[in-house]
Amino acid sequence: MTITTEELGVCEAWRSAFNAIQEEIIILDPNNTILDANDAYLHHKGISYQAACGSFCYCIQHGTHDPIANCPHRESMATGNLVVRELHDSTTGHYFEVTVTPRKNETGEIIGSVHVLKDITTRKFDEISLQEAKEEAEAMSKAMIDSLLSEKTMSAELEMARLAAEEANIAKSQFLANMSHEIRTPMNGIIGFADLLGDTDLDEIQRDFAECIIKSGNSLLSIINDILDLSKIEAGKMSFETSDFSLTNLVVETTKTLSPSALKKNIRLSYSMLSDVPALMHGDAGKVRQILMNLLSNAVKFTSAGSVSLIIEKVAADADGFEVTLVVRDTGIGIPIEHHEKLFKLFSQVDSSATRKYGGTGLGLAISRNLAQLMHGDITIQSEVGIGTEFTVTLRFARAVSQTGPRGNAVAECKSIPLEFVGMRILIVEDDELSQILMTTMLHKAQIISEVATDGINAIKMISEQQFDFVFMDCQMPRMNGLEALVEIRKINKNIPIVVLTAHALSGDAEKFLKAGFTDYVSKPVAMVDLFRVLVRHRIVTIRNRLL
Repeated sequence: MTITTEELGVCEAWRSAFNAIQEEIIILDPNNTILDANDAYLHHKGISYQAACGSFCYCIQHGTHDPIANCPHRESMATGNLVVRELHDSTTGHYFEVTVTPRKNETGEIIGSVHVLKDITTRKFDEISLQEAKEEAEAMSKAMIDSLLSEKTMSAELEMARLAAEEANIAKSQFLANMSHEIRTPMNGIIGFADLLGDTDLDEIQRDFAECIIKSGNSLLSIINDILDLSKIEAGKMSFETSDFSLTNLVVETTKTLSPSALKKNIRLSYSMLSDVPALMHGDAGKVRQILMNLLSNAVKFTSAGSVSLIIEKVAADADGFEVTLVVRDTGIGIPIEHHEKLFKLFSQVDSSATRKYGGTGLGLAISRNLAQLMHGDITIQSEVGIGTEFTVTLRFARAVSQTGPRGNAVAECKSIPLEFVGMRILIVEDDELSQILMTTMLHKAQIISEVATDGINAIKMISEQQFDFVFMDCQMPRMNGLEALVEIRKINKNIPIVVLTAHALSGDAEKFLKAGFTDYVSKPVAMVDLFRVLVRHRIVTIRNRLL
């Protein structure tokens, strides 16, 4: 089909301009037939002007014999509007931005369309690359987010695990506190009454029985204390009570305590020390005694013949204090070298036969080494089977605050209650019947008058109605516990000494009770000397209150 010059309204100048345009242009009739095309279009398609004109656009553009779906020409013809589309030329692989403008005659009738095709292949590839990069970045971002979420989830899980561990630790501490209370309360009665029984008129056999009861009770109490010490160490709450003390006296006293056990086995128990050991050092004498008692008692236990000795081998002074080396040496059964480290593990013993023959929980050495390390020292071992064992203990102590030498402990030496306490009125606040009987009996032997309140509510009533000089009060009681009762009693009498008498013995208990307002703290089981000691300690306050 040939278009006339009159129909197109063109001239030679228009044709030159038409062909000079870089964008590809084709003019279609209503039936999608190409009426005209510029050189850019012909060159891109590689066809002649004659081949293009008269052909269907979709045949040349898309290589099909039927119009494509969503054809921009048909849309423009139908709507009379300008249509812009992106099309892919399947024959060349190029991408085009096609702008289709409806062509109208003088009367406004749509008689075809003009297509301007702009090659956007480069831009399209850039967009595709950009989209791929974007998708890759999004994938990486998603992976990072997933990773962060995973880390957050792990963090949340770790936090939950930490909280669960803390709750478990609190539950364990509460269990140990309850266990301490439930065991120490009857132990208070067993050891206390056995001690009182020993002060009565007994024959030799009966006295031996009483002593066996006391020893058995103290053995059980030692196991309880080991378990509580273990709990304190694991929780990082082991506290140290430091003061000036004589290491020489401590060594002598500790050795003397174990002398009867060594004598029964016909073992020579001795001690020796350097001549330049300082008269006083500053540290926790109780913890040092605990370490030495454990090592010496083990040495006596595992030695059937020969000797056990405790030696202060070295005292090295520096600007901060002293590093002391002590040695516990025995001629006992010895320990194979492969079991040396096993000795310091919790609940561990060399073999099961030792458990049956010698007993023990496997806690003592582990606790002792932990205590030594907390005191900036250590415990090491050298041993040979059949020859004996040598434990070396290194401990650090500060310089003593006072250099006047150790003074006698009036409280420790007190074997009877001072005369000024005779006739004193003491209130015992205790719900356990055996503990009530034990406390009143002990105080009665010292000619001290005592009354009993079974709980905090009764105690408040009795203190508001009667005059008392001193109060011993349990903490765990029905209706109103000791801490609650303390607050109410202080409203009535601010000065009366109130000593908490409790079976709780965990780390921090003493500090908690003293901070709450108790005058002092005594842990069950209680011996008569414990009562004397606390009464003497607060004698000035007590006497002053009686004079008011």
